[in-house]
Amino acid sequence: MSPPGNQSSPEIGETRPSPGVDFRLPIARMLVSALAAGGLVFVAGAIVVVALRPGGFPGLAGGVGAGAAGPAVALLLIGPWKTRPLLRWGMLLFAAQGISVVGAAALALLLYSATRPDPLVLVPALAATFVAVWATLARVFGAHVQALRAGAASR
Repeated sequence: MSPPGNQSSPEIGETRPSPGVDFRLPIARMLVSALAAGGLVFVAGAIVVVALRPGGFPGLAGGVGAGAAGPAVALLLIGPWKTRPLLRWGMLLFAAQGISVVGAAALALLLYSATRPDPLVLVPALAATFVAVWATLARVFGAHVQALRAGAASR
């Protein structure tokens, strides 16, 4: 355990990436995994829609599309191809999540006002896709950081 006044020293056997380690996000892996998460939500939603609300497919498509497009666009807005330190990526991903909440909601509102799909399908599909996509993006980011830790520890 670290001494009470010194929070910067790691535990015995614990490795932490240095805040000065610069890297780029694995954007291709992140976008493909986000698309896969959206696809899984669509398939699961289609099963539910067939069983409960057969006319709800436009709402399902709109909700899944907005829920996946918001995070994807926000992720691209933070410039994932640039090399940055680990601590900065955490802040930028948090900002991207905030941007994507607004973007996904605005896109869903535009889709709703233009096509009037079933809101009892649109809103849950939007929420489920948004959560699934961000959970997937966090998992990919975490795996990338773990791989960087393993590479730094082997040196």
